[in-house]
Amino acid sequence: MTTSHQRRGLTLLELITVMAILAILISLVIGLGRYADTLTRRHQAVAEIGQWQEALHQYYQALGEYPTNPCTGSVSNLLVLRVPIGGAASNQVFVTFGEKTSHAGQLPQLDPWGAPYQYQAPPDAHPQSYDLYSYGPDRQGNSSDDLRCQP
Repeated sequence: MTTSHQRRGLTLLELITVMAILAILISLVIGLGRYADTLTRRHQAVAEIGQWQEALHQYYQALGEYPTNPCTGSVSNLLVLRVPIGGAASNQVFVTFGEKTSHAGQLPQLDPWGAPYQYQAPPDAHPQSYDLYSYGPDRQGNSSDDLRCQP
């Protein structure tokens, strides 16, 4: 009489191999998700900086200079105001310094990482350029992940 043994189930080595493969796949998916999130936030920051650049460009077109910044730092010092130019019918958006107004919320004040966008104008009386940037994911200045845009 011969007995045949049928194998049922998996060996311990096979289970460990399957678990290792699943762990590798899960870590890849998590890594790709974080990478996609970082890219999305960077693209959002670039788009929002572009909105600020457009408002600053309109300011420059109307006045021939960029706003000066007596206290360099956050764009919260820059305020969005509606100022009629060239007649009562035209109503363009301009950026200027001053007290907060109800129009200040028209442009994003914080970058996607929750830090304020930064604006600096040269110290001369009639600046022809500016520095507009986000600190990026580390929320600290002077690092390689800062997003900078200059005209």
